[in-house]
Amino acid sequence: MKRRSALTLPFYIAAFPAFPRRARAALIPPSFLDCVVALGFSGPGNQNGVPVPQMLHTIGTGFYYGYLFKDDPDIAKREYAIYLVTARHVVDGYDKIQSASPGVGPLKVRINPPATSTKSTEFDLVQNLADPNSLWVTDPEGKDVTVISINASFLQTNKYRLERLGNMRHQTG
Repeated sequence: MKRRSALTLPFYIAAFPAFPRRARAALIPPSFLDCVVALGFSGPGNQNGVPVPQMLHTIGTGFYYGYLFKDDPDIAKREYAIYLVTARHVVDGYDKIQSASPGVGPLKVRINPPATSTKSTEFDLVQNLADPNSLWVTDPEGKDVTVISINASFLQTNKYRLERLGNMRHQTG
């Protein structure tokens, strides 16, 4: 009996080699979290069943995208145009809400705080964050995506980390 018990354990270890290993998960670089924003509007609402006069009603998410428009071998000298990308239905939905409820505030962007010890901040997208005279640009083929040009210096001046997903300079050789 003892001999059979002694052989059982090596059998299971050999038969199931993944058993003692830890599962591998995709690791998202922490800087990617600073690419993502929440979109919403201010208005009356309820928090934990208690009416509040103003709160942010989130209606979607977006992310910053940097388009490399001036390349340079020195990374510090490269220049990017920064865009906020979201689903077109988010912006269309906000327009419908605003038309139906004139008291709804402007479209806002909730940005991660510059330090983890502080609260996130909401900015009026058009007044504070978008480049002057910017408009939403939608996909001409009708895909559910829209972008708006962002004033990156506003975020940098206010000490917010500006990370972005974007096109990279491809090297051949």
